[in-house]
Amino acid sequence: MATGRRTELTVPGSGSCPATVVPLEHPAGSHLVVARSGPDALSVDEVGLLHAMARVSSMTLRMLSLLDEERALRTESQRQSAENARLLATLTEHQELLERLAVEQAALRRVATLVAKGERPEVIFALVAQEIARISNVEHGFVVRFEDDATLTIVAKSGSPEMPMPVGSRWPLDGDSVAARVYRTGRPAHVDDYRDVTGTIAAAMPSVAFSSVGAPIVIGERLWGAATATSVPQPGASAADAEGRVAQFADLIAIAISNADARAQLTASRARVVAAADEARRRLERNLHDGIQQGLVSLALGLREAESMAPADPPELPVVISRLVDGLSGVMDELREISRGLHPAMLSEGGLEFALRSLARRSAVPATLTVRFTRRLPQRVEVPAYYVVSEALTNVVKHARASGVDIDVDATNGVVRVSVRDDGVGGADIRRGSGLIGLVDRVEAAGGAFTISSPPGKGTAVLATFVLGDEVGADVVSP
Repeated sequence: MATGRRTELTVPGSGSCPATVVPLEHPAGSHLVVARSGPDALSVDEVGLLHAMARVSSMTLRMLSLLDEERALRTESQRQSAENARLLATLTEHQELLERLAVEQAALRRVATLVAKGERPEVIFALVAQEIARISNVEHGFVVRFEDDATLTIVAKSGSPEMPMPVGSRWPLDGDSVAARVYRTGRPAHVDDYRDVTGTIAAAMPSVAFSSVGAPIVIGERLWGAATATSVPQPGASAADAEGRVAQFADLIAIAISNADARAQLTASRARVVAAADEARRRLERNLHDGIQQGLVSLALGLREAESMAPADPPELPVVISRLVDGLSGVMDELREISRGLHPAMLSEGGLEFALRSLARRSAVPATLTVRFTRRLPQRVEVPAYYVVSEALTNVVKHARASGVDIDVDATNGVVRVSVRDDGVGGADIRRGSGLIGLVDRVEAAGGAFTISSPPGKGTAVLATFVLGDEVGADVVSP
């Protein structure tokens, strides 16, 4: 069949008929064929009309093809949009999870940092209660301690005041509250709501719709208490996830309490050792003073009497006796210094100010003493304070090459501060001096703190601080 030319087309039932073939622009390679019965072919006008029909048919077929493609593209676009929405939702969920984990880890790091620094447990309790409420997105966070009489004490709380459970209050562990469940089982627990929960704590809940999670605080093998979170249930919240978060904080609390107990036991042990050593020194000093020293004094007096009664012949005898008396006097002076180093009797008899004035007078480096308190301090403060000044003055004489030293003792607002500063060469290092290390042990055994600042070429400053309790009351006054 030739395109654009007349041809013959065999039509079933009609036989061979004249036909005209016109190519279509779309789809490519297609044709429009028109055949008529009879011997006459299409006229020129009819062929022109056929070409016009071919163009219309091509345009129609192209439009239909475009519509099919557009429907296919729309379907694919809708599929991709749905897939993108699903991926976006997944990414958003993962991002929220990562952000929540980052917030939780930051909160745990804050608490862990305080634990590592040895902060007081009550400070850590308060921070844990705040962090539990914040990261769990709940209204109330608690740290409670279980007592021996089946009650609990609120040791820390964070949240709105509508919860009538203030810090320091005690509550019976009856019923089936989350704290009671932890107390009975020693394991994490949760309460979905308090509609059917009995007990004193359950009755105090502002709403029966509240839910709670809790985790035990275990010290060694002892159930010490619990960390809990209470709030109106949050959409999509998981009790298991909340229990896990609270359990992590409970573990940190357990570490903090264990550390505090260990430090308290160590401090008490050191205090007992220091007290025993001080008492032994006190007894030895008293024995030296009342026994050996008095015996030497009597012996010296006897020799003086013998010297006065000695005959003139031989003439060397009075000289020998006098020499013996002088030697005994020197021995007594040395013994007095030794006994003073063991335990200063003047501290026991006259108090800290009297003993420090004696130290300042005897110092080989000119020393000025400023004292701002009017009455005796407790012995647990007086003894380490005296030794801080004594050791500091010894170090100034031996190492500082200083022209002067300032001693300042102040008791204000329940805190005693003992400061010794010199203008020497500095460079003192607490790690290289057994005397300074001994001072640290003595001061910390008394519940105090010891610091030293000694930059090279800028002198040395030693500071010891002691917190006074009710043992002194009005005895310590401000300057």
